[in-house]
Amino acid sequence: GPGNTSGLERSSNDALNFRDEVAQVLGVLDDLGQSPLSYQQPESAFGAALSINFESLFGSFGRTLHTEPSQLVLYTLLQSSPAFAASASVTADRDALVMPLLRTLYFASTMAHQQKTSKGRSASMVDGEPPTTSPNYKQHFRSQSQLYVILILLLIFSQDQSFAPDAFRRVVVPRVLWYRERQLRDVNLGSVLLLTTLRAITFNLHRLKDPFLLSNCCAVLLNISP
Repeated sequence: GPGNTSGLERSSNDALNFRDEVAQVLGVLDDLGQSPLSYQQPESAFGAALSINFESLFGSFGRTLHTEPSQLVLYTLLQSSPAFAASASVTADRDALVMPLLRTLYFASTMAHQQKTSKGRSASMVDGEPPTTSPNYKQHFRSQSQLYVILILLLIFSQDQSFAPDAFRRVVVPRVLWYRERQLRDVNLGSVLLLTTLRAITFNLHRLKDPFLLSNCCAVLLNISP
């Protein structure tokens, strides 16, 4: 319908904007003859310090982190650029980076989706096998590798010493519309992270039985514990 078309257009525009932001950064580095993997914001050959608007880049990530390519680019920048990683750890809108990851992790770890039949009844979709009905909402699970990337990113964020205190005391999320078990209003970011990680552990134990996912989930919980 028209609503779906509008959503696809917005998603496409966000992806293009994100591509332009990353292309601008990588283009500047390429002009200086430097690899993004070793970038540490040195002074250029002209004697002026290279300046990149990381906040604008964070905004682009916030709009596209539900996609695996965006997650991989964020992981690469966090691991290869100390300046970018330091900026990400002190940004005031850290929830703008974490919440899209949690939303994707939440839907990826959903074992059953409710679907509506043409007669108004509901039917269950278990283990990703839809019945012959129209879906009520879209399944967001894409690949098991995407779960790896999401949990590694959450682990990287949680390793920062200031992350847990900020997540539980400072960063408050007004509403979590995608959480379907109950209404979450004015909840701190740490609680949303805790609920979503526990849900991912349950999903992994019942369906995937992947020791790598389990160890990363436990590591995230350990990092945010008091």
